[in-house]
Amino acid sequence: MCNKEFKLKDSDRERIAQIIKKGGEGRIISRAIVLKMKDKNYTNIEAAEMAEVTPRTVINICQYYLNAGLNSALEDDPRPGLVPKFDDRVKTQIVALVCSNPPEGFDRSCPKLSVWSPVNTKKFTLI
Repeated sequence: MCNKEFKLKDSDRERIAQIIKKGGEGRIISRAIVLKMKDKNYTNIEAAEMAEVTPRTVINICQYYLNAGLNSALEDDPRPGLVPKFDDRVKTQIVALVCSNPPEGFDRSCPKLSVWSPVNTKKFTLI
């Protein structure tokens, strides 16, 4: 747990001061403020009020710092997301195809017309 003996390393203290002074993403600044307050022996509740977070969040931030260091305390782990349907190569081909001249008999092109183009019948499917 985040007890009264919580102390930051000197290098971490300097980095936190730079983060707070420089500004940036709100979450990172809030977490930096929490660590700074805990380093100055504020209680969990006092640090939570200063950073406008819950006392449980203060405890979690301190635990992340003690277990894995400053970067872990300040930044979230990457979250899983959907796998992209198309990679960059396919996206580039689609853009090039749609931006090219329209097929014969049409004034303009659209993705559905591009799918029907005889040159590209094997590359794309209707979505």
